[in-house]
Amino acid sequence: MKKPYPVNLSCVIALFAVLSTGIVSCSNSDDDVTPTGPGGGDTTSSMTRLLTDSIWRYYEYYQSYSDAASKMVWKKGRDYNTLNLLSYKVKFNTDHTYWEVTGSVDSVKGTWAFTDSETKISIKHNKGSYVYTVKLLGTNQFEWEDTNNKTYGLLLKRFPETERMKSWEQMLTFNTWKYDTYIKNYTKETADLLWRAGKTNPAVNMMSSRLTLKTDGSYQATTETGAIVSGLWEFGSGEDQITLKPTGQTSYTLSIKLLNDTRLEWHRADNDTYGEMVLIDPTE
Repeated sequence: MKKPYPVNLSCVIALFAVLSTGIVSCSNSDDDVTPTGPGGGDTTSSMTRLLTDSIWRYYEYYQSYSDAASKMVWKKGRDYNTLNLLSYKVKFNTDHTYWEVTGSVDSVKGTWAFTDSETKISIKHNKGSYVYTVKLLGTNQFEWEDTNNKTYGLLLKRFPETERMKSWEQMLTFNTWKYDTYIKNYTKETADLLWRAGKTNPAVNMMSSRLTLKTDGSYQATTETGAIVSGLWEFGSGEDQITLKPTGQTSYTLSIKLLNDTRLEWHRADNDTYGEMVLIDPTE
């Protein structure tokens, strides 16, 4: 098998009332919560430490998230975004204050606090009030959902990068991959979110979908229907491509957009889909 050399291959809370597009409006009066309560200034809280120890930036942003027909409107590095959140930054402080930057200067300042046993975050500033449900908060990743505005944000402290010190074959074949996110019409301005892990009503259920690439050039995939597909795989004509040859079916090529020890992202041009995959836990 050909072994290529590695090649070079994002404001936790985006308060869109400050944007000229007006995509997100202020929440109704039921959510006009003055930030108070546990968590906001308690530096002994692990949730507070995770939230306040660094600046957050958007990696992905979705609209109509609570609908089956959800839309991706921003992804770091994507050329077809409806929104440009590249310069957005947010910093939550332990004294209940926060600031949001949409460019080179501070654009919004306000106050924040955890509510409902640190499962929600309330924001208040001169533009309005917001309540966000915390879906995930870790050392590098923060995900929130605004059910009123049907928006969803994925924010990171550090963006993932392609590992350049290991061979691609070594990383691709280390273990089995599962889907974290699956997008259709990726090169359209508002791409369709078909699957995201943890989403309650995905258009396609890819919970059990798997991909295993083996060092002997064979592969096995489990589809969303549970069907097992086997075949051969090889690196394509470019160092950033792999070609899958399913037995009895038409071959297709995946262009690798990001690859490291834990994450694989690819674009399939012939059906304009985009996959974000993560390595499964060995206990799964």
